[in-house]
Amino acid sequence: MKTKSIITLLLIYSGLVCFGQKHPSLDLTTGGGLVEAIHLGCKIQILDKNQIGLYYGNSLLYYRYSYNSLSFDHQWHFGNTSNLSNRPSWFCRQGLTYSIDNAAYSETKYVFVSICIGREFNISHKIGVSLDLGLFHTLMEKERVKDTSISPWFDTDMKDIFVFPNIRLQLYYSL
Repeated sequence: MKTKSIITLLLIYSGLVCFGQKHPSLDLTTGGGLVEAIHLGCKIQILDKNQIGLYYGNSLLYYRYSYNSLSFDHQWHFGNTSNLSNRPSWFCRQGLTYSIDNAAYSETKYVFVSICIGREFNISHKIGVSLDLGLFHTLMEKERVKDTSISPWFDTDMKDIFVFPNIRLQLYYSL
């Protein structure tokens, strides 16, 4: 129930922030991160300094293991703009990620919340790279054991560790 409440709150928040938006711009993104995995997605710029992003991630491993994620985040940009963009280069990012870790031993579902600070590096007026660093916390971890004859190689509950460092690198193309 908590997870549904948080997602609902974030959707209402993003709707209120978008109210009165005239011309949103769209960025197509690809990249890699600890909780997002290798991902594809898009970011919509709302107002002058805010972006909302939605991403689908996958581990790209096929032998008896898969990791899939769906992420939603908000970025608030601040600081000076670069010569190649009207958007400020620095940003704070808060995000929510739902993921399924599917191994031979078990299937584990997670909900992560993250907060990061980052910077965009513009290569041209349309293309850029962003890097952000921060922390993530596990809100939910639910494991279903599939095969008890297999012993897991990594058997640590993510909930037992309060925060983990988070890093993400993205390449974006502005439409």
